[in-house]
Amino acid sequence: MAKAAIMKKPYDVETGEIRFVFEDDGEDLVLNLSELSEKMCVNLALHGISQKAGDSGAGASREDDPIGYAREMVGATLDTLRADVWTTRTPGGVRITLLVEACARIRECSVEDMQEFVDGLDDAQRKKLNADAKVKTVVAEIKLERAKKASEGQTSILDSM
Repeated sequence: MAKAAIMKKPYDVETGEIRFVFEDDGEDLVLNLSELSEKMCVNLALHGISQKAGDSGAGASREDDPIGYAREMVGATLDTLRADVWTTRTPGGVRITLLVEACARIRECSVEDMQEFVDGLDDAQRKKLNADAKVKTVVAEIKLERAKKASEGQTSILDSM
């Protein structure tokens, strides 16, 4: 069961303000970058870049070449930042999501065609697709295939019993 969000964190790039809006009747907490020193802003920026680039390499351990995959994803993220693009759905070499892979298998089409289709969905349509029983089944099959591949040649504690 998903946990309910206890707060939202909207921010405004133009004003430099971030709000922490709690799910109660209490007062929002607000911080503006103008309240911080230049050194603190640099620390925050570098921390954010570290988090964003690091997140892009998540899941690398499931890849055949985890270091190569992570390097490619981090590089693609840094390139998008250099291009003044905060977010992109399909940076160069981005890994196809389980949703896209499962849907492509079901429809027997290329993952590229399915990625284009999924990119055109709104949030409600995407949630509906994620909740589809057939999609969930194929996602589970893909995860099982990956787990089997990852365990090939590995020893288990059960081997000594």
